[in-house]
Amino acid sequence: MTEKDTATEVKKLANNVIDQAIFVCNLCDQFKHVETYSHHMKLAEDIAYHLKRLSESQDFDELVRQIYQDN
Repeated sequence: MTEKDTATEVKKLANNVIDQAIFVCNLCDQFKHVETYSHHMKLAEDIAYHLKRLSESQDFDELVRQIYQDN
């Protein structure tokens, strides 16, 4: 892989983290405004799912390092 391809992979990783964080923020904002237990629980499940996905990137520096080492 070229250096440009590697940079593209790192950029994709960063964009994924940004997208997940924005999505969690939006879900939390929705959560504040709902009034029913069932809606709260649905949003809580969605938030938990996306927080787990976001936590997959908690070692962001290691993920970036690994991308550069693999390429």
